[in-house]
Amino acid sequence: MKKKALLLMLFMMFISTSALSQNTIYGTVTGDVQEDVTITLNSVSPSATETTTGSDGTYSFSELANGDYTVTPSLAGYSFTPANTPVTISGSDVTGIDFTSVADVIDDDIDDDGVLSEDDECEGTPAGVIIDPSNGCSIEQLVPCNGNWKNHGQYESAFTQTVNSFIKQKLIAKEEKGALMKEVASSDCGKLASEYTVVCDRAQAFAGRILSGRHTIMLTKA
Repeated sequence: MKKKALLLMLFMMFISTSALSQNTIYGTVTGDVQEDVTITLNSVSPSATETTTGSDGTYSFSELANGDYTVTPSLAGYSFTPANTPVTISGSDVTGIDFTSVADVIDDDIDDDGVLSEDDECEGTPAGVIIDPSNGCSIEQLVPCNGNWKNHGQYESAFTQTVNSFIKQKLIAKEEKGALMKEVASSDCGKLASEYTVVCDRAQAFAGRILSGRHTIMLTKA
């Protein structure tokens, strides 16, 4: 009976000693941010313990009993790899529970048109202008008056197609098309390019005739 009691007492002392083991977890955070990263230590118990990294990115949790834990880093605006790490303490310290931080990419809307700059093909859209939400462009930006148009008709055709696209997406009303096309029809968009082409064609033709005449004269003289 005494022997059993002694064995039971030794067993209880072993359990008690294991539970009160004073162990420490060590780690370091590197990357885009090191200092002031919150490190959370969770265990099977409901409560969690927190600490923050120092200026060199190091942290530690001390006076830990044997058992299973999870270490998780966090800081607004940053992501961490790995997101968390499971740790098992069994009578000794645990080192090397490290994490790498990366700053989250923040995509701004520079021209405040509701389309993030990453997807905005027409940054600098004037405030209040109706845009295509798929690319951030207005009708005028998609069909610029000073574009490389062969003639006014090509410009007017492109403008019509774009207006129809905006109507189909219910960005503008059908009733607005008439006023828009009337304004386009009376514009000079593409006309100057057409006139320039005609002048160039005439100049080239004239130069061709002169060169042809000189060539004929030269042949005659020969």
